Amino acid sequence: MKIERIHTEFESNDLIWLGNLAVENATKKELRNQVLLFLKHFFKDDLLYLQHSEHGKPMLTTENGYSISVSYSRPYFVVYLNENFANVGIDVEQLNEKLVAAKHLFLSPKELIKFNELNEIQLCWSAKEALYKFFSEQMLIFKTDIEIQQICFQNHSVEILVYQSFLFQARFVCFDTFVCVWI
Repeated sequence: MKIERIHTEFESNDLIWLGNLAVENATKKELRNQVLLFLKHFFKDDLLYLQHSEHGKPMLTTENGYSISVSYSRPYFVVYLNENFANVGIDVEQLNEKLVAAKHLFLSPKELIKFNELNEIQLCWSAKEALYKFFSEQMLIFKTDIEIQQICFQNHSVEILVYQSFLFQARFVCFDTFVCVWI
């Protein structure tokens, strides 16, 4: 297994790690186990484990004050840690042509006009997924509550409007045939 830090322009209290299980057909259980092994190693705590809120948000069973978000897309997993216990959300996905056919299910009419390329549609999906995890206890509707305003490939950012009132900026990296978005 290979694990590397994704370098960000964020403050030092944000850590994003990408793991590659190097097994194409790894099960979700194997990916979860590798995330747990990574976290136990990172925190030097063999008793650490992940539990989940009633809304499915992962939480660490340690007193260290970190918040966490996790995502899997075989053979990769990503872990986003914030030591100030701030909300975080992350998503990693492999580019998938099937998403183009389903874009009307999660993109607003305005977004359908703006975003047509596979990489744009994939970034829209992943940005909405990361934001959904960020707001874990609110039941956001992708098509109506979350609107992608703009994708800037030069500075690897996505502007996202939530509830037509709150503007967020997510960051992303593209590697191999994957995208990873975090907020």
